[in-house]
Amino acid sequence: MSVILAAAWLAATPAATPDTLDAITVSASRRAQPVREALASVSVIERAQIDRSQASDLLELLRREVGLDFARTGGTGQTTSLFLRGTNSNHLLVLIDGIRVASSNTGAVALEHLPLAQIERIEIVRGPRASYWGSDAIGGVLAITTHQPEGPEAALRVGSEGRLGLSAGWGVRQADGHFSLTVGGEDYDGFSAQTPDGFAYDPDDDGYRRRHLSLHAGRQLGSQQLSLSV
Repeated sequence: MSVILAAAWLAATPAATPDTLDAITVSASRRAQPVREALASVSVIERAQIDRSQASDLLELLRREVGLDFARTGGTGQTTSLFLRGTNSNHLLVLIDGIRVASSNTGAVALEHLPLAQIERIEIVRGPRASYWGSDAIGGVLAITTHQPEGPEAALRVGSEGRLGLSAGWGVRQADGHFSLTVGGEDYDGFSAQTPDGFAYDPDDDGYRRRHLSLHAGRQLGSQQLSLSV
């Protein structure tokens, strides 16, 4: 379990209206449509839900979703395989900002290294989507949209087992372009992933440390859009 303390200094925005907008999915049929109109089973996790979840990492957040399971070789940050509705891990198509990401050897994706601080939105589409996305979407689609701050923001994450994370970002968006930068890191002391009666038992804690940086920039050039993502 973790606790998030966040601070953001943003320009004043108009008060929200009482109208509730339907969640939109793009991954179900490769076009924008309300989730309630999609033929597939779709779940959408927004940034506010991620913050409220107090999940320690992306895998802990996803394991709460129906039909999603994962297997991990050890503690936090170790190699992880994700399974949707019992299909093989390479039958779940993973998109990050609309781009396919997968190992050329195993077809798996290293989601264990993607921090929650860099995620804005997650779409989970259950069931075969091969007719839209190809054979690597037999089990479904996991589409992740990365976070692009507007204005300065910072967040501190504190949890059990010595978990401490910090992230900060800044961004600006105008009619003819946008720019955003997010940096951060997390340290986790962890615990021993082995049981005392296991083979070659090692009582040392299996900790984890990661540093992350993401940059997004775009410029409208006439009818063309020039974009850069790191």
